[in-house]
Amino acid sequence: MKRLIHFSIVLSLITSNATHAQTSTRVDSVLHAIRVEAIEKSDVYSLAQPLIDSIGSRLTGSADLQHADDWLAAVYRGWGIPVRTEQYGTARAWRRGTIHIDLTAPRVRSLEGMLMAFSAGTRKPVQGPVIIYPNVSSGSEFEAWLPQVRGKFLALSLAEPTCRPDENWQKFAPESFEKMRDERTAALRAWSASLHASGLGGEALLLRLGEAGALGLLVSLRPSLTASPGWGTSKIGTASTDKVPEVGLSCEDYGLVRRLAERNQGPVIRLDAPARFEGEVPVFNVIAELRGSEKPDEYVLLSAHLDSWDAASGATDNGSGTLLMMEAMRILKAVYPHPRRSILAVHWGGEEQGLNGSRAFASQHSDIVNGLQALFNQDNGTGRIVSISMSGFAGAGAFFRRWLAAMPGELTREITLDDPGQVEGGTDNAAFTCHGAPAFNLESLKWDYETYTWHTNRDTFDKLVFDDLKKNAELLAMLAYLASEDSQRVPHLALQNCK
Repeated sequence: MKRLIHFSIVLSLITSNATHAQTSTRVDSVLHAIRVEAIEKSDVYSLAQPLIDSIGSRLTGSADLQHADDWLAAVYRGWGIPVRTEQYGTARAWRRGTIHIDLTAPRVRSLEGMLMAFSAGTRKPVQGPVIIYPNVSSGSEFEAWLPQVRGKFLALSLAEPTCRPDENWQKFAPESFEKMRDERTAALRAWSASLHASGLGGEALLLRLGEAGALGLLVSLRPSLTASPGWGTSKIGTASTDKVPEVGLSCEDYGLVRRLAERNQGPVIRLDAPARFEGEVPVFNVIAELRGSEKPDEYVLLSAHLDSWDAASGATDNGSGTLLMMEAMRILKAVYPHPRRSILAVHWGGEEQGLNGSRAFASQHSDIVNGLQALFNQDNGTGRIVSISMSGFAGAGAFFRRWLAAMPGELTREITLDDPGQVEGGTDNAAFTCHGAPAFNLESLKWDYETYTWHTNRDTFDKLVFDDLKKNAELLAMLAYLASEDSQRVPHLALQNCK
């Protein structure tokens, strides 16, 4: 009897080991196929060029973003991947034209600048002198000064004392840097106090200036006097009002115009900046799907926002994330077309306006939220992935360690896991973590992202790093495969903070 029991145990172990070996061989073969497809047949460059160069920027509500939606859907269909566009709401459509902004006195110079997004434009070229916002201490002082803006451009921002990055000062003249920084801080406080003294805040102040007859408002595209963007960068944003043209000038040119006005040297500007509003239009998320063969109601989501600002081409924010999800889906379709769980690549709209597309999707698709195995989001530039936060999900780290351990070391050796990390906002995975669904952001090497390309006029095709994008696509395809095949579910949290 003991011999029989011993024989049964040995047979069981042999069978178990054989099954494990077969499973490991299958996993290894699929991972190898992913690697070959990613390295030898990469499509990243040929996808990037039309998206970033030809379609270009993808401002929410614009015809350009609709063009991008249609292009993505056509590419997925060409690969044989089912795809759909899904309306999540509406947005105000706005179309900018070409801009010409010129200093015509006291000398002639074309200025570097652009309308702020969703600003009023000019119906025909307008010309007028420039004055600066005054130092007022009360609402009555502001009202007494206000008639002076009629027929003039108003320089509303405080000029930077320097357009050099702070690190340049710190490197070459640390003592001068401290002096400059203190003077800058004091000037900022005085300027802010003068704005508040008007008794009007934000849009109300700008509306009042427009009603008083200002030809346009001039602001510096430097993000703030306490930030330190890089050489030649200008950060775009939404206009504070749609009733009067709001023109953002580069740091250097805004400083030039303001100094001329401060010194009574008669600056005159000519502005030709057509723009028009085109009413409310539908806006969409684009969803590509490889349907699950065994667990179709459980989901792995590949997540990136498609919309961008339009100071440049939206290459690293978030064209690079868009390309990553597309290439990963192409690879999976080629080597893993029938996943165990459903794999979705979702390209969000309206992220820049407050995660609008992803929030709507999560609120409208409780089945996907409840069935989520893992969401992998990428939204911080073109560099190779080096960090993944577990976003406060206890137990998620064990899954990632297991998945990463199965991959080639050259893909994973630089990756650190922030475990357990914490729930964070700021990009589209937050639309799911607030529901307690396991959603994770894949953090990339910075490549000076915040300094040079995030929301700037330098976010162009040439900033993409294709070797890193190819490695990221390989990594993501492997993560999606392993998450889809895992016999266990990544645990959810009981969170409900989705305002």
